[in-house]
Amino acid sequence: MKKIEAVIRPANLEATVFALREAGFRCFSVTETRGYCNGKRKIAHAGGEEFEINFFEKVKIELVLDDSLAEKAIEVITVAGYTGKSGDGMIFVLPVDEAVQIKSGERGVSAL
Repeated sequence: MKKIEAVIRPANLEATVFALREAGFRCFSVTETRGYCNGKRKIAHAGGEEFEINFFEKVKIELVLDDSLAEKAIEVITVAGYTGKSGDGMIFVLPVDEAVQIKSGERGVSAL
């Protein structure tokens, strides 16, 4: 099993969720988060003051799925999240040793 963690722009969330659902991925989590990227700073103005914003709003989509579906999920997220601009996001793929469904006690891929 694999865990896909995709950190994307909030503006691309709806399109990415739609694309995942259309591709058959029905179970995933979405978390609001903030990202920091060294060297990428934004200057903001408020109350006549100028200040740096070092954190950028992002969302993280997490899926756990069978190994055979990982590349498909990566492709769907990449296409849906692409703007071609810096800050489009990152996708991380991690191994998952076990999944256990709390309600039924099912384990492995069948628990998903």
